[in-house]
Amino acid sequence: KETVNHEFFASDRPAFMNKTSLTAAGRGTAMHAFMQFADYDKAKNDLESEIGRLLEKGFIDNIQAESLDRKKLENFFSSSLFRRISESEKVYREKKFIIGMSPLTFDETLSDEFSDEKVVVQGILDCAFEEDGEIVIVDYKTDKVSSPETLRERYSGQLRIYEQAVRECLGKNVKETLLYSFSLETTVKI
Repeated sequence: KETVNHEFFASDRPAFMNKTSLTAAGRGTAMHAFMQFADYDKAKNDLESEIGRLLEKGFIDNIQAESLDRKKLENFFSSSLFRRISESEKVYREKKFIIGMSPLTFDETLSDEFSDEKVVVQGILDCAFEEDGEIVIVDYKTDKVSSPETLRERYSGQLRIYEQAVRECLGKNVKETLLYSFSLETTVKI
């Protein structure tokens, strides 16, 4: 019987796994993961403990936990938007949806013969909450931008789809559609 000696020319871990920091996109993903899985009330009262809980439960890893911008998270949990979320009648987080929309919604140059057709659109709302029986949509953004106008231009189309999805899926009127910019540390109305 022949014994094979295995010699490896590579390290025991791929290079991407040896990284100790994240790209901007990776930091954004970490912020979204935190916002998805965090208990907001616990995070407001003790951010480090909530980060530790998510780390322990495997919702985020060590590198993601280290990359979280504590000051920006603290500012969110001190914001008037968070106060509104906390005081709301009902909060929806990571609400998935699938709806059919007219292709004319996406391309106005299409012929009217396509008006009866439907395009399947799916997505996930970061957060929505009920206020006075209506829905307020909140989408978290980590883009590095210099102005709220940039975010409005970049995401207004996406949020119009979210508005239609909420009306169809929840059967409620949309009172307001908002972005929360972690970069600008402000709420942007769409």
